[in-house]
Amino acid sequence: MLFLSLLLHSVFSFKPIIIIPSHFGSRLHTNTTRRPYWYCPKSLNNRHVWIRVRDLFPPFVHCVLDYLTVELDPKTGNLTSRHNTTISTVDFGGVSGIKGIGPEYFGKYLPVNYEEYIKSFLEIGYEVRKDLFSAPYDWRYGLEQPDEYFEQLQQLIEHAYRINQNSKVAILAHGHGATLAHMFLTDRMTADWRKKFIDSSTYVAPSWSGSGQAFFALWRLRFPFVHVRFNSLRRFVGSLGAFHSQIPNSVAYANTTLLISPDGKNHTGDELIDILKKHGKLTPEQLEIAEKNFKYTKVLPKRPDFNVNILYNSGVPTPLGLHLRNWTDVGMPIYGRGDSLMGSKVIDWACDNWRTAGVQLRCHDVFSDERKYHHRYLLKTPEMAHLIRSWIVKEYHNGKNAFSEEL
Repeated sequence: MLFLSLLLHSVFSFKPIIIIPSHFGSRLHTNTTRRPYWYCPKSLNNRHVWIRVRDLFPPFVHCVLDYLTVELDPKTGNLTSRHNTTISTVDFGGVSGIKGIGPEYFGKYLPVNYEEYIKSFLEIGYEVRKDLFSAPYDWRYGLEQPDEYFEQLQQLIEHAYRINQNSKVAILAHGHGATLAHMFLTDRMTADWRKKFIDSSTYVAPSWSGSGQAFFALWRLRFPFVHVRFNSLRRFVGSLGAFHSQIPNSVAYANTTLLISPDGKNHTGDELIDILKKHGKLTPEQLEIAEKNFKYTKVLPKRPDFNVNILYNSGVPTPLGLHLRNWTDVGMPIYGRGDSLMGSKVIDWACDNWRTAGVQLRCHDVFSDERKYHHRYLLKTPEMAHLIRSWIVKEYHNGKNAFSEEL
């Protein structure tokens, strides 16, 4: 198999691929001289902060959460990091920054994220930074990424195109990264640019519909699966664009009950932001930060003029809203269709409405409650990685049938 892969790579030109991860899927490092508490280090230089096991426990967790909290630059109005702190991704263009967000043990970054997808391309002859790339991003900012990120992404796509004999680039994006990639392509780039540089986009569980867990995090001011609250966590969670940009889409769920108030009244998806504001779940500063990303939950993704593949699952009862006993209650989930984390309503809409002459749209709804098809495990199942590979590579290189793959 290795010999065949090397032979194919020497004879045929592979379609370049750029992987864009989901929220929390990029490893983050920091440089800081900020010391929010006496027990925090005086300074850190290129320190891995998302995420190490020792940083999950007191007292150091308070230091890390402070470093990662997002602020608003009073001069520019843009989202930014804490004073005297810079946060950066790792290995932009390579793949080590998305393999896993934890430290490396025995040659693997844990927990494993995109390793199955990366391996599926490497085993047929792809090479990192030759025709396989990634574009990690600072997920703390949600979809409101700095212009520098989009400029880097554009340059990476054009670079991949040039060094691969002007082969159009395939985007492979997951979750929040799929939403970010689609927004970049349809909102920031021109039709002529897309026609020249983009072969296709493949989206795995795109977060267009939003997530009840993102709404829960903002309502409770803690991580969805963490049952304790403390001030540094409240400040961090309330500032996160990754949550602000992924509350349930107000257009898609405008007629769907996503909150039942203590008086028994039903509230729809387009009321969630107003309810968060009315009940003071976010501080004035956090609310100003949140508005930068709330706007993305009030629109539907634009129809593409490039080929799109979508792999998703609408077969899992998925938390999307809350039933409250009182206004300080953490609430009980209201369920809808999705993949256990993300809703599927906007994906269903896109698959029904995006068909255009001359543009290929391929949607595959796994529609299963099996654990291996839940949101996070779609990344870890070899079966799904091979399916995605067959979609992107299409078993052809330079118009010739280079190899055949059976699923």
